[in-house]
Amino acid sequence: MNFKLLIIALIISAMTVLSSNVNAQYFPDSFGKGLKVVGKDSTFAIRFGLRFQTLMSNGWDVTNDDLSKIGNHESSFLLRRSRFKFDGFILNPKLSYKLEFSLSNRDQLGGHNAEHGFTPLYMRDAYVKWNFYKNFSIRAGQGKLPGNRERVISSANLQLVDRSILNSKFNIDRDLGLVVDHHFKIGENFTFKEIVSMSNGEGIGITGNNIGGYDYTFRLEMLPFGNFKSKGDYLD
Repeated sequence: MNFKLLIIALIISAMTVLSSNVNAQYFPDSFGKGLKVVGKDSTFAIRFGLRFQTLMSNGWDVTNDDLSKIGNHESSFLLRRSRFKFDGFILNPKLSYKLEFSLSNRDQLGGHNAEHGFTPLYMRDAYVKWNFYKNFSIRAGQGKLPGNRERVISSANLQLVDRSILNSKFNIDRDLGLVVDHHFKIGENFTFKEIVSMSNGEGIGITGNNIGGYDYTFRLEMLPFGNFKSKGDYLD
């Protein structure tokens, strides 16, 4: 299916849910949290939202630190990111899901690589997550790998539109595979969070076979004073 037609179909479906007299309740959450619909019997929930980020850049060369010798000036205005996101749960909150799409050209990457089938990378996240036992959860599908702290902070929560150059060189962003996470406390506040993943190792949008082995990632967080309020440790 054409990606634009898919987006239109999703928008129409969401509008239909909001306008139809179905067994669901609409919750107008706070600004920036998206639009949320929950079934009256609490067996499903869906939240959807749209965001975008613009970027203006300027660059030039200065010869021998002499400000009178400035050349090669370049400037641009870009739609850096534009995202359409769905998330929610099925049957109960322990079985959740997330879908996130890229809409702007600058945000789609790929397109020129054979391993991506010479097509843009529309799909960013597509996974289900199951809290199968107490503090244990498993995630299956495509999403961010846990190892790079700068990378797992959402672009919506960054101070600047782009991440560091170092980040771009030492991560593969998202990947397809399994992620297991767990947390526990020692005493009243000291919190430990462990997360381990096994993934394809090729990044997103790969259309062929695995090329060079799999990716294994482990992350351990220790919070001696407990969790940050409102996930403040994941804001830049």
